[in-house]
Amino acid sequence: MKYIKFIFVTIVSVTYSMVFSQKWDLSGEWTGYVTQQQGVRNIYYCKLNLEQFGNQITGGSYFEFFDEKDIFVAFTLTGTIKDNEFNYQEINVLNDYIPLKYSQSITGWCIKKAKLKITETKDSLKLEGSWTGVPNTGQGYCYPGEFYVTKPKIKLYINNQNNQQNVINSDIPFELPKEVNKGDKFIVPNINFKPSTAELLPDSYPYLDKLVGYLKSRPKLKIMIIGHTDVGKDDTYNQTLSKGRADAVKSYIINQKIHPSRISTEGRGNKEPIASNNSAEGRAKNRRVEIIIIE
Repeated sequence: MKYIKFIFVTIVSVTYSMVFSQKWDLSGEWTGYVTQQQGVRNIYYCKLNLEQFGNQITGGSYFEFFDEKDIFVAFTLTGTIKDNEFNYQEINVLNDYIPLKYSQSITGWCIKKAKLKITETKDSLKLEGSWTGVPNTGQGYCYPGEFYVTKPKIKLYINNQNNQQNVINSDIPFELPKEVNKGDKFIVPNINFKPSTAELLPDSYPYLDKLVGYLKSRPKLKIMIIGHTDVGKDDTYNQTLSKGRADAVKSYIINQKIHPSRISTEGRGNKEPIASNNSAEGRAKNRRVEIIIIE
């Protein structure tokens, strides 16, 4: 009897450990985009809805063309977490719609399997990695591509002058130019990063959201995002960091459903200061994100 009790307790303990000691909580809604090497379109808006029990994941995935929202497909999926990776495969199509004008060029949505790395920032979780089409599913062949989706971890707050916490909103006190021409440039203020990294800080989001709204209201506008640093370290380091920061801003904007073809990036390191690097205030001004109108 004692032996049976021991086995029962062991099984319960192992099961509890598998279910509740999992480092990651992937349950909830993830949003972002998926790229494809070739196809009628090579980028899609993506949404994952996941439910987790231990290291087992079930749920669904949803995709639509960035530029035509009425074209969509939804799948069921299943997957597992191991260490810092989430591996999943779609099972079947739940619902889809392809307009007649695309019916000749799209033979069907393909079932995908993905291997996604789980990473964590202060305010969100990220799933990034590659996917391939699953053969012999009757859904046609798909060229492989890349995933990028995120899920907020916490609600974002900022402090007002009275040191009280208020939920961040889009009422941000800076104005974007009403009329622009090719070659015009302007600075988006208060775009901040974790020191010596290309990781955006949450207090940047409201300012970037205002830029996103600006781009959505001008759907033909194309921009270049240019990252700048202060005097920092050596030129190679500054160049790499400034390009990484410009790319981070681009990723944030794309995640808000602005098509990637409208955005290019460049890093210029510390080559174009707008203030003296001899003071903290001057260095802060030089660490900036600049927008140039391409067309």
